[in-house]
Amino acid sequence: MVDIGHCDFYDTTDFSRNRWNAYYAEVHFFIPIDAYSKYGGMLDKYQNLLLGVCQKVMPPETGYDIMKVTISPILSSEAKKNTLTEIKKVVEESAYLNINDDLIEKGKKMADAYVTLYALENFVRQYIDKKLTEKIGPNYMNNVSLPQKIKSGIETRKTQEQGKKWLPLRGDNDLYYMDFIELSDFISSNWDYFKDDIKDQNWIKVKMEEMYNIRCLIAHNSYISDDNIQLLEVTTKQILAQLS
Repeated sequence: MVDIGHCDFYDTTDFSRNRWNAYYAEVHFFIPIDAYSKYGGMLDKYQNLLLGVCQKVMPPETGYDIMKVTISPILSSEAKKNTLTEIKKVVEESAYLNINDDLIEKGKKMADAYVTLYALENFVRQYIDKKLTEKIGPNYMNNVSLPQKIKSGIETRKTQEQGKKWLPLRGDNDLYYMDFIELSDFISSNWDYFKDDIKDQNWIKVKMEEMYNIRCLIAHNSYISDDNIQLLEVTTKQILAQLS
């Protein structure tokens, strides 16, 4: 599938239920973003294939059963650099476009802000997944509180995804079908599982709302101010420190 990539192993303290003495574990694969885009429509196939390989490779005596595999893109600085170079080349060769260096520099700042938000949003998902898997088990979505608004949003996104087969799947966990602000609501609705780490329910709600407002600006290609970039960086560090 790709020549360059890496993977991470994630263990838990829950039993796999495949064997009485084996723990539930996951493997997360990271591949170049061009490969991720190219094979997006077949990621579910490759995830299942890699799951089978990982299950065969993992020695039984380790005490772990690989129960889940995910595939995510690598967002490297070199990839961003190459993309910007391509954009600039197209603009320079076009008779209809006039994008000056100021817009290119602003685009770079927005790209950095997007990467920060992407990393933060998926870190929060991984935190929720790990915490609930530890406390409830791998099938925790069947045993948590899911507000109707969030449930409807998940169902809508899954339906839309089915109609666009060329796009990569979000994932095999409903957390990946929740918007950023819905992750905050999900934490609040299941507060008992997170209160030992976060302590203040209002604090995480306010912080994630701040990030969501910036996320909306970036999603609509709006330019965010230096103050917002500073807020993004500071708040991201605070959230990461609190959930780590």
